[in-house]
Amino acid sequence: MYSQVYSGRELLDQLIKIHFIINIIMGFIWSIYAPFLKQQGFTGLEYGIVASVSIVTSLIGTLFIGWLVDRYGSSKIISINLLLYTLSIFILSLGGFMNTLYSSILAGLASSYWIALTTLTSRSVVDTDLDKAFTYTRSSSLFGSSIGSFLGWLPVLITNYINKPIITSYRAAIALSSILIIPISLYSLRLREDLAVVEEEKEERISIDRRLMKTFLKLSIIQIIIGFGAALSIHNIDYYFVLKYAVSSGELGSAFGIENFFLALLMLYMPRFSKKVGGPLKAYLFATSPSIPLIIAITLTNHYGIAVGLFIARTILMNVSSPLYEAFQMSLLPISYRGRGSAILSLAWTLPTSIARGIGGYLLDINIELPLRLTAILYTSALALLAVLFPEHFKSRESLG
Repeated sequence: MYSQVYSGRELLDQLIKIHFIINIIMGFIWSIYAPFLKQQGFTGLEYGIVASVSIVTSLIGTLFIGWLVDRYGSSKIISINLLLYTLSIFILSLGGFMNTLYSSILAGLASSYWIALTTLTSRSVVDTDLDKAFTYTRSSSLFGSSIGSFLGWLPVLITNYINKPIITSYRAAIALSSILIIPISLYSLRLREDLAVVEEEKEERISIDRRLMKTFLKLSIIQIIIGFGAALSIHNIDYYFVLKYAVSSGELGSAFGIENFFLALLMLYMPRFSKKVGGPLKAYLFATSPSIPLIIAITLTNHYGIAVGLFIARTILMNVSSPLYEAFQMSLLPISYRGRGSAILSLAWTLPTSIARGIGGYLLDINIELPLRLTAILYTSALALLAVLFPEHFKSRESLG
């Protein structure tokens, strides 16, 4: 079964496929998650607590994952973490606050598979093609997530057919999803990056000089602000819609499905857009800035169709150029440090979000619109800082580096 090992261009092709398949399952679960918890009577605070616990435990994996990936490669790390996800999702299907809490703990530990995938992607092509590699893998993820989100209608349709409570369909769908992850975990063992290049670079005794440390500090500041802002409201947006509009997984899944489909489609154009406007940071700032007033607009309407339309538009604008930014970050790091570099930047994102999701859930119970308005303020600050801290790259005409 594992006689064929993928590397080079074939490796990138397989990564694109894996991103697509795994995100069909993740998108499906995401469309069900908030309605499933709401059916069990979770409050906004309880929702925020289980989310925060997941983020806190993800820090444990993140502390070690970068070193493990740089030392042993990515494929085994991806496989083990996906198996942890399988267990996490199955426990979630059992229902109850404590099972959901245990599930969140495991999901947090498993989430570091994304660092391994990011590192593997960065080593699958030459640096000048990083923007394309990250764009293609991210776009593939979003297409998969779009399909999975639309499948959120399945529990609703099945419930209408069997005339059972919808929570029964949610529980069965989540349990089945956990089983479907196992083959992907086993398949990921076929993936191999070229560690010969990594070892050669290590022999040159590359050191993290002061300039690179300053770059890490700047990137981390941006990660902290955007991560905190996102966790306050965007990470809880499914529960926001469930609380405010009492929607099911069908309506919620359709919204996320449309969002991810058009985001994936437009994302494929971003490498060309980057060259037209004068570099990846310009492209990122131009695309993300208009998303901020749309966040405020969401809080000013009580019509679900209008609110979800505004949210879809803001999500596309905020995320469509994110692969360019991610590729830019990786291009600043030596190949042999990209596992640890990804982990450091992930920590800078995860630490504030571990606090902010709980705060955001609590604020939903106090004033349902407040988290979104605070996020708009934080996003504005982060984008302004990005232009101030990286003026030389902001002005660059080059696609990367």
